[in-house]
Amino acid sequence: MSLQTAAFFTGNVAEAVVVALLIYRRVWRSFPFFFIYSLECMLGSILYYVVQHRFSAVATFNTYLYESFLDFALQF
Repeated sequence: MSLQTAAFFTGNVAEAVVVALLIYRRVWRSFPFFFIYSLECMLGSILYYVVQHRFSAVATFNTYLYESFLDFALQF
């Protein structure tokens, strides 16, 4: 396992813990946009990793582009 892959998994585990705590403590009701953004970042990161390692460069670029647009929309 490369250092880049280890950093990816560590970051996603940390995000998953944050999302799980938001659900468990029902804080997502108070911060729905933060919850949706955190969930989207985690799922988008996992999807991008899978596409990057399993599919072509065009599919990787398209996934990056669509995920970036969604990320942009949720930030503003």
